[in-house]
Amino acid sequence: MSGDLSLTVQKALGLLTKIGRAKTPMRLVDLVTWSGLSKTVCFRLLATLESEGMLRRVEVGGGYVLGLRLIELAGRSLAGNTLRSLAAPVMDEVARMTGDSVILFVPSKLAAMCIERRDGNAPVRPAGVDIGESLQFNTGGAPLALLSFMPDEERERFLSGALLQPTSRSIVNIHDLRNRIDEVRKAGYAVGDEDAIEYVVAVGAPIFGPNQRLMGALSVGGIKPRFTAEKIRAIAVIVCEASNRISSMLGANVLPLQ
Repeated sequence: MSGDLSLTVQKALGLLTKIGRAKTPMRLVDLVTWSGLSKTVCFRLLATLESEGMLRRVEVGGGYVLGLRLIELAGRSLAGNTLRSLAAPVMDEVARMTGDSVILFVPSKLAAMCIERRDGNAPVRPAGVDIGESLQFNTGGAPLALLSFMPDEERERFLSGALLQPTSRSIVNIHDLRNRIDEVRKAGYAVGDEDAIEYVVAVGAPIFGPNQRLMGALSVGGIKPRFTAEKIRAIAVIVCEASNRISSMLGANVLPLQ
C-alpha cells in the first residue's frame, strides 16, 4: 500500500513540475501524452491537485496552470530563506549602483535556480531568468561560478551528464569546460557572454556559508552593448565584494575571494 501511495505522489509531483515549467497552460491530452498515464488516472490526479488549490484550470482552452495555494507555499519558503533575506538589501544596493539586473541563484539538483531578482534603472531590461526558473551550470555567470566552486563529487556528477547548448556560445565540450572552471577558480568570478541567453552578458561570483559551504551565487547582467571589457572588470569587483559581504553575514569563516 505504501509503495502504491508513494508512486501516486511521484506521479502527481511530476505533473505539477511539468505544468509549473510550461510557458503556457497544459491541456489534459498533452499531459497524458507526456506522462504516459491513462486519461482516467491523469484526470483524477489533476482533479485532486485542483481541489487542493495546487492547480487551476483556465477558462479559455481548459489548460492547467499552477494554483494560488502552491504559489503561497513557495512564497513562504522563500520568505524563510536566510540567504535570500540577507542578500536582498545587498542586491538592492548593487542594482542601484550598476543600473543592471542582479540575480541570486542557488544550486538545485543539476541546475542553478533563481530565488531572487532585482532590476536596476537601465533603459532596457534584459531577457533572463525570473524567480523559480533555472539555468544549467555550464551557462551563465552565476551558474558557472556555482559549478566551479561546488564539491568535486557534485561537479563530476554534472559533467558526466548531457550538457545543454541554449546558444552557439554555450560550452558543451568537457575539455573546454574544465579549462573554464580552472580559470573561474583562479579569478574568483565567472563571465557568461551570451552563453545562456543571446545578447545578455552576466558576471557571477559564489557565496559561501559556515565551513565554506557553497550556498549560492550572485550575478550582475545586462544587454551586451552595455558590457564592454572595461565594465566587465568593474562589475567583477562589485560582484565579488557583494558576494563576500553576504558570505560574511552567513558565517563564512574565511572569505575565499580576495
